[in-house]
Amino acid sequence: PVVFRPQPARPLVPFHAPAVAASAAGGHLAYITSDEDWNQAISVLSGTGLRYVWLGGSTYISNDGSTITASWLNGSNLNYIDNARHWYPNEPSGWDNSSPEHTLEPYILLWYVDDYWSLNDTSNDILKYYKPERIGYLCEFD
Repeated sequence: PVVFRPQPARPLVPFHAPAVAASAAGGHLAYITSDEDWNQAISVLSGTGLRYVWLGGSTYISNDGSTITASWLNGSNLNYIDNARHWYPNEPSGWDNSSPEHTLEPYILLWYVDDYWSLNDTSNDILKYYKPERIGYLCEFD
């Protein structure tokens, strides 16, 4: 069975650092591919104090900005989370619409906003918006 372990990201906040740390621990950033995975992820995150949690996924926006695709880092698609409608409303957006720079948001995280867990795409600039003690990553061990 798949085992998820939440980890605080301090001081490993940018996306690639938690990905390397998860690999060094013998796992990888989590892929959520079923209701069982979703429920387990939410369960292990409860009570941790983490609210912004890196997962092992990326989003890509087309050159003209009209299409956003997403995949897990192992190359598999996100059919489960797309079909289960786990994205926060109007996400994935592909870029930060609230910033004047419209920073690209190529990484996927779970976030606890509006009293529920959902998915969001984000950039490495998350420290601009969130407290570091609330940021973590979900490590998966197969």
